[in-house]
Parts: sequence; C-alpha cells; structure tokens
Amino acid sequence: MGDFVRFVAGTMSLMILARCVISWMSISRQHPLCQLIERMTEPILVPIRKLMPPIRSGYGQLDLSPMIALIALWLIRGILTGVFAH
Repeated sequence: MGDFVRFVAGTMSLMILARCVISWMSISRQHPLCQLIERMTEPILVPIRKLMPPIRSGYGQLDLSPMIALIALWLIRGILTGVFAH
C-alpha cells in the first residue's frame, strides 16, 4: 500500500510541477496534454485557491496554490507511508 501512495503522490507532484512550467511557456492551453494536466490538478488546486487566492503584485499575480499542494502531498505521503509501513 505504501508503494501505491508514493506512486500517486509522485505522479500528482509531477503533474503540478508540469503545470507550473507550462504556465511559464507559450504553449497552447488547447493542447490535449495541457488539458489532461489541468483536469488532473484542478481538483487539488481550486480548494487551495479558495482559501488563499493569488497574490496581486505590480507584475501580475503570484499563485501559491501549487507550492502549498506540493507541501501537502509531501506531508500526506509521509504520514500514509509511515502508517502502512508497519
């Protein structure tokens, strides 16, 4: 069970990181891979954005939800793999 938790948390972490990288590049959001990544990560990021909306600055907005999601995934993975290790 611990391997499954690590796999899911790792996959979601990679998708969140990929979404961040894609947002910095000029890639069409209509690309099927971009749409898949957005559909997979949005259920995690939307609730975080509701609690902590993007920060407005003179240069645009800073969305901290991916960073918070990665930290949460890391913590959840650590707790669950510890529980299932015994």
